Amino acid sequence: MTHFDRQLAFVLVTVIPMLVPAAAAAPPPNAPPGTICVTPKGWCKAEKPGPPGAPCACPTTSGWVQGTLK
Repeated sequence: MTHFDRQLAFVLVTVIPMLVPAAAAAPPPNAPPGTICVTPKGWCKAEKPGPPGAPCACPTTSGWVQGTLK
C-alpha cells in the first residue's frame, strides 16, 4: 500500500462516520415539546415534530433506532 493509499484510507475512515447522522449520546436539550426523539441509544431532532409520546426514529451508523417524542 502506498503512502497516498494509506492517507486516503485514513481520511475515509475518519471523515465518513462524521458525515453520517447519529443519535447523540448527551442528555436531550431543552426544546419545544414533541421536537426531540429519544431512543435507547440517544436522541436526535425529530424529522416530523408531533405530540410528546408519539413514535419516532433516529438514524445511527447501524440503522434506524425507534424511540418516542419528548
